[in-house]
Amino acid sequence: METNMSKIQTIKLKNKNYAPVSERVKAVHEDYKDVSIETGYEFKEGWAICKATINISSTEKNGKWTGHSMGKANGEKAFEKLETVAVGRALAFAGYLAGGEIASYDEMEKFQDDNDGKNGDGLDEKISRVNSEAIVKDIGDCVKLKEVKKLWGGLNTYQKQHPDVNDAKDIKKEELSK
Repeated sequence: METNMSKIQTIKLKNKNYAPVSERVKAVHEDYKDVSIETGYEFKEGWAICKATINISSTEKNGKWTGHSMGKANGEKAFEKLETVAVGRALAFAGYLAGGEIASYDEMEKFQDDNDGKNGDGLDEKISRVNSEAIVKDIGDCVKLKEVKKLWGGLNTYQKQHPDVNDAKDIKKEELSK
């Protein structure tokens, strides 16, 4: 099935094309009548962690894709932007991306605004720690081996190589194989 992604207008930022999340949400709803987007959040150590899950149930495509985002929810519309980034990442994992980019325009614009191209304040380490904690929690919530495999298949190489994530997967696989 050809998706409506080819119709999406992209925005250039740092010489790369990014598709607005709103356009990708519209496209997935045009492509599938049985699609849902679930979001949730938690606050940890002064950070807001947003999670979004895209569920598609159709004969052409069936699955569940999850995206996360993290940041300080202390500015105007900051929390909503974090939620949008999580939705955008979940959509990208489901195949709704433009120009081969997982990150959306909204995400890259926020990153550029927050960091001005530098990350000398330990932000990378904080993001890695909080994202791995969220993935470990998702793995722990799995009740079937099939769910673990599907979740694992949606992770990128960096996430799969994180020791905590890899250990959680192995422990859960062993637990569910009994």
